[in-house]
Amino acid sequence: MRIFTKVRQMLTDNLSVKLEVEEIKKKLKNQDKNIELVFSYIR
Repeated sequence: MRIFTKVRQMLTDNLSVKLEVEEIKKKLKNQDKNIELVFSYIR
């Protein structure tokens, strides 16, 4: 019983980490575009 509870907890933790990573990826993608825009304005 404890094993199943532990496995379920690990799966939940992994899912939350994956969601956070995806959110960070989205933010970074947007930052890349902003940085390119700044360099284009500088030129």
